[in-house]
Amino acid sequence: MNFHDMGYGLVKKIKNQQPTYFRVVSSNEEQVILEDLRSGATLKLLPENLNNFVKDGGLKPIPYEEFPKTLRLRINDLTISSKRAKYCRFTPKLSSLEKKKEEKKSEYQQEGERRYAYVLGVYEGEIKAYTEKWLAPYLKMKADELQDDKPPAWRTLVRWVSIYEKSNYSKSSLIPRKEKSGNRTSRLPSELLHLIDEITDKYSYTSYKTLAGVYRELKQNVEALNDDRAKSGLSPIKVCSYRVFQTRFR
Repeated sequence: MNFHDMGYGLVKKIKNQQPTYFRVVSSNEEQVILEDLRSGATLKLLPENLNNFVKDGGLKPIPYEEFPKTLRLRINDLTISSKRAKYCRFTPKLSSLEKKKEEKKSEYQQEGERRYAYVLGVYEGEIKAYTEKWLAPYLKMKADELQDDKPPAWRTLVRWVSIYEKSNYSKSSLIPRKEKSGNRTSRLPSELLHLIDEITDKYSYTSYKTLAGVYRELKQNVEALNDDRAKSGLSPIKVCSYRVFQTRFR
């Protein structure tokens, strides 16, 4: 196999187990580096050893276009990241204010990665409908896997999936734009701020409707959240005024 042909990856199939898909990270005369696209683990092999695995049928070369859709999307994300890194020749010296901005940006990116993990799992799992019946058990399982003690509500996950699809499957669409929400020391409940952030994200990537219409949707989302809170014995939260929402949405 020509391991320099980046249009091909490898798949390992074991009976009664989920196939493992590898992309070729790099290859030369001394070694070939493979990456498990599900776990992110890397594997380093001598070219002759890898050739033997292929001949014995332990690994099968297939075009990337035959990989599952979610893994093809991950390959695209990794390729874009690699190209960006290639052109980063130096690290500029940042001022204290710039450092704070970069730290905040990093927090948003980490949250984007968390959202992406939940969304990707939806496509990989056998979820037949975006309803509480199907998503609640999935969220519990995924939260345990990610060691996330604050998983999203199932309706929130549905919104993330919608944002992701309407942005043409752009991973960056899941990065929260919290800077649009104004002063974070506000007295508004954190749950309400979170809903405002989400609806701001949503209408950054979909056709715009009137602000009044967006506010009505926010009120509906708060009502749905309060239904969930009531089931847990929690008191309801109040939606902010239209004027406050208007200021934060800009």
